[in-house]
Amino acid sequence: MKKLIVLLVAICLIIPAFVSADEVLIGVMDFDLEQEITAETDLLGYLLEKGGTNREESHITRDTIDNIVERSAGNMVSPHFVECWEDPYYLPRWTKRVTGSLRRSAGKSSAMFNYFLSSQIRTGYLTIWHPRYMPTMDVDEEKPLERALEEIYTDEWKNDFTETFRVDMQIGNQNFKTSEGERIVEVAPIIVKGSTYVELRGFAEVFGADVSWDATTRVATIAFEYMTIELSGDEGWAKVDGVKVPMPSPLLTVNGRLMLPVRFVSDQIGFIVEYEASTKTITIIQGVGKLQRNKQMERNLEAIQSIGNLKVRNLLARYLLHMKRTGKYRDLALRKLPKDRYQDMSNIGRYLHLSSKDYDDEEFVKHLEETLPDDEVELMWDMAHDFDYNNIYYATTPLITMTDELKRFFADPREDSTEKDDEGKAIPGEPIDLSNYNIELTLPFGKFAFNGKSEDNKWESEDYYSIIDLAGDDTYFGPAASTADIDRPVSTVIDWDGDDYYLSEKSTPCSQGFGMMGVGILIDHAGNDEYKAYDNAQGGSFFGVGILLDEGGDDVFYGRNVVQGAGQFGVGNLINFGGDDLYYCLGTSQAFGFVGGFGMLVDSEGDDTYLGETGHTDEGWSRTGRDGDGWGLQTAATGGHDNSRNYTFVQGAGWGRRADMGDGHGMGGGTGILLDCKGNDFYECGVYGQATGYWFGTGILNDIEGDDSYRGSFFVQSGTAHMGLTELLDEAGNDTYQVFKAISNGGAHDFSNSWFIDKAGDDRYLMYDTFDKLDEDGEPTGETYKYAGGELNGGAITNSHAIHIDYGGDDYYELYTARSLGYCLQRTGPAGDSYRHWEWNVGIYINRGGTDTYNRIWERETKVSEDWPEAGNNLCWKQVTQPGNLDLSVGFGLDVEEGVVPEVEW
Repeated sequence: MKKLIVLLVAICLIIPAFVSADEVLIGVMDFDLEQEITAETDLLGYLLEKGGTNREESHITRDTIDNIVERSAGNMVSPHFVECWEDPYYLPRWTKRVTGSLRRSAGKSSAMFNYFLSSQIRTGYLTIWHPRYMPTMDVDEEKPLERALEEIYTDEWKNDFTETFRVDMQIGNQNFKTSEGERIVEVAPIIVKGSTYVELRGFAEVFGADVSWDATTRVATIAFEYMTIELSGDEGWAKVDGVKVPMPSPLLTVNGRLMLPVRFVSDQIGFIVEYEASTKTITIIQGVGKLQRNKQMERNLEAIQSIGNLKVRNLLARYLLHMKRTGKYRDLALRKLPKDRYQDMSNIGRYLHLSSKDYDDEEFVKHLEETLPDDEVELMWDMAHDFDYNNIYYATTPLITMTDELKRFFADPREDSTEKDDEGKAIPGEPIDLSNYNIELTLPFGKFAFNGKSEDNKWESEDYYSIIDLAGDDTYFGPAASTADIDRPVSTVIDWDGDDYYLSEKSTPCSQGFGMMGVGILIDHAGNDEYKAYDNAQGGSFFGVGILLDEGGDDVFYGRNVVQGAGQFGVGNLINFGGDDLYYCLGTSQAFGFVGGFGMLVDSEGDDTYLGETGHTDEGWSRTGRDGDGWGLQTAATGGHDNSRNYTFVQGAGWGRRADMGDGHGMGGGTGILLDCKGNDFYECGVYGQATGYWFGTGILNDIEGDDSYRGSFFVQSGTAHMGLTELLDEAGNDTYQVFKAISNGGAHDFSNSWFIDKAGDDRYLMYDTFDKLDEDGEPTGETYKYAGGELNGGAITNSHAIHIDYGGDDYYELYTARSLGYCLQRTGPAGDSYRHWEWNVGIYINRGGTDTYNRIWERETKVSEDWPEAGNNLCWKQVTQPGNLDLSVGFGLDVEEGVVPEVEW
């Protein structure tokens, strides 16, 4: 009897997993489409109703959402994520609302402010949303630049002595140590009458000073960057910048070498000298302190005298003060991170996303082991919660508006005027000639340069925290407009004209508008420009803000990882107006959002090319690096979803930190949005790209106009897995989509939500890869075959929603998988086996209008039902397969001439 009861219970549990006799899982549906569908019919609602549900019912439950977010994302998700996850039919409205505001700003002078405002909202924060609330920088009316420099130099928070170099010498020992290694002098240090003497030339050279000796006057001259000291060999005096001062101890000559009293000279130039009697060790510490700053201040005041125009002085004064303010709030944003961990955190950001090829370099792997802290994961986890995002955005917004004010001035430099003509229109002020201005100032963060001359400059950006260059074809080497140095919280470049070249090497931590624990802003107003970098560049961030705005020309953007609009724990914007542009990267770029981040790439017009290096021998733009420089960006995947193509995460990609198979410190992904407004564009990537999401990440690609071409491998063209939100929205043009693998072109897996919407045009969908046929010995026969298995074009598996919609046009579909065109596989066990049994799985394909061609072949797939439906014009077909809860499974394809989908109309 007990056995019988157990058997009955088991049958009751299993029954829901089986199909009732009258349940139609697969086949062409006998719906009266001609009578049931009109021009006003809600096509998506129609199919959901046929599946026994509606928009309000068919979604993931809130309990499941809350449990997964807490367990797997550390409660760190983008603010829109849960809303669009719980209501999957809201995502297209959210996408259109966000990209709609972005497209309205394309090409406008206010774009940088508006895009940054939208960006910070996507990360969950909002500071200073309207220009009238901006903090102002009041400056002295008569001496604005002088008073601004005094304020910068007299602030207590930047007035402490900062060590930059150290030397340890020992009495009687010719060998000594410096911060850079060991050195040797001809004559060892000595003590004479209580004064310590060191060799003059050795002292000068180790601290980077020039030294000379006049045998006639017997005067030694030591020239430092900010000070010159003359020492008399016979008389007891010295001159410091021409001012004579008494010297208590004279120069000595020992074994033909001049010896100087080290404490006296060090005091004059602001060094610190310490003496340890027990070891007879002299320590000389070079640094930036009050004396150096006073000397630099004197030189700065002298330099600005060449700027005679008061309005220019006023603008530069406020610009410099805004950058000082940005630095202050950057420090506040990091206030919970101990300063002795700043460099550790910066190193984590520098190497956060690497290529698999990097780990083939044993020397580099050893460098990583020595550079990255042992608590790398925990430090990033803590900082993700402790970083004050409000302060970093509050630091950035006023600097953006000040930069916009400078841009308006450079566009038409004139004096202010209150005069009006007879019709009441304002009379422009007198023009201001900026062409002769050329100054450099040394400030606490580095050098500031303002150059109006029409000349081709070569800037070593490591020395400059801010550069304004108004003319010429210029070259910027190194970390231009980036906070590569942890002591430099802000860095900016404004280049107004010319065909410019920005170059940073592998050794540069970040460059070209990148905020690494800080704020980096690069503005290039005009010209055909080229940006070349390794990692971390071209509008990106790691616990900061990075912006690159290029306002004209046919431009080239070339980099490896975390480039071209990549936000990590902050905002990364690449905004490009005009021109036929080329974007090339290896991965995690081109509108990429990592944890707590928003990455955006906006291109206003032109026939543009977006390349995420596939690594495939027959694809991609560069296998050895541009210009044959040997960077070697080909890094084909080894194992996983496509053994011959890279994992890219590009062109609208959101990615989180998955840790359920590791240390458990899972963090939800960020948001990546790529918006291309006009032109016939080409998109290419490997695995994950062109609107893709992974681990609570959101990826959006919106192309508004043009005949576009998309090529990708796996999880592409609104393909997503493991709690992702994605949408590819192409609004016009005759487009071509090629996919090599599965879960793409409106495909979703594992609690994900995917929308693919093509609103117009005669489109081609080529869903296959081409392979060589092999003989019995595994040798190529010379023939080929096509195949791509998996879920495509509205295919959903494992509690997901995948919706593919094509409006209008005569479309062509070529596929080699049955699991496509509205396919559903919930893929769970019987009731009680998993909570997934009670969560929906919806796969929908809708093609409205046009005469469409379906070439769907599944001869290489096994276990396909004999009655699997053929897709065709003016048909509806159903594709639901086991295992799963059939009551919560919807899989339909529909081809009709009329009707609407509200989500497309938004």
